[in-house]
Amino acid sequence: MVTEFTFDRISLGGPVFDLEKLSWLNGLYLRELTPAQLVQRLRAWRLSDEHLLKVATLIHERVRRLDEIIPSTEYFFSGDLDYAGVAKDLVPKGRTPKETAVLLGEFAEELDAQRVPFTAAALEAAGRGFAEKKEWKTKDLFMILRLVASGRAASPPLFETMEVLGKELVRRRMRVAADFIARLKPAS
Repeated sequence: MVTEFTFDRISLGGPVFDLEKLSWLNGLYLRELTPAQLVQRLRAWRLSDEHLLKVATLIHERVRRLDEIIPSTEYFFSGDLDYAGVAKDLVPKGRTPKETAVLLGEFAEELDAQRVPFTAAALEAAGRGFAEKKEWKTKDLFMILRLVASGRAASPPLFETMEVLGKELVRRRMRVAADFIARLKPAS
């Protein structure tokens, strides 16, 4: 390797990671599976008994009919969320989209840096401490987190919902939402 290495072949630009191409490639892979294999992957991913039990525990007291379950819990079974419907609520009164996006990004980084266990109690403690440190009202931060995690202003308990969603998905949603919020126009 030493004989083949030269500095003139090093690019100064950062690596390009094309998520759209990755999704396309993943689609090719999924289409190679048989329908039975696809069902097995779905069961292992988000339709396992273990995951469904966690979701059922959170919504058990809230449902009235079985046909309400899927529409009211779809965010537990999806990837990215569309924040356009809740855009007006993502930025608290007296705050700008930019400072809200920065705050959300910083909270995501702090969760990573502190290696906080992804449990409801640890997430709540981290959220309260972070809000206090940043001099934000906890209700404002927690509403943003609820909207980011579920795409809804009303959901099962916030930190239990985040725990069930899992660290990777919540972190991704926080970063996607921060980018979405940063592109919002400030309220006039």
